[in-house]
Amino acid sequence: MIAQKALLINATTKEHDIITLQDPDILGPMDYGLKEQEKGEDFIIFGMGLLSGSPIPGTHRLTVVGYSKQWEYYYDSTMGGAAYTMLRLGVNYITIKGKCAETSIIKINKKT
Repeated sequence: MIAQKALLINATTKEHDIITLQDPDILGPMDYGLKEQEKGEDFIIFGMGLLSGSPIPGTHRLTVVGYSKQWEYYYDSTMGGAAYTMLRLGVNYITIKGKCAETSIIKINKKT
């Protein structure tokens, strides 16, 4: 089993943490999003699949998933080539939960 990592950001408390996912059922952002939806919290997830970084066409797409209270449904969207940048972060998923008190920008930078 390939270990995957997720960056968890709490926008309300401004805290973050990186966790290692050991669930063999999580193969990509859609699976991870469905697991997060079961917790019943508001979230948005940016992620890439296990094949990102490979030479296979289409594997560099960044997937965004979440649950819309307005539509009352789980949704997803993708952006071609955007996973190239995320590959450098060292995480497969970025989960943002909560809400900032004011309009904010989240800067994510890998420090080595």
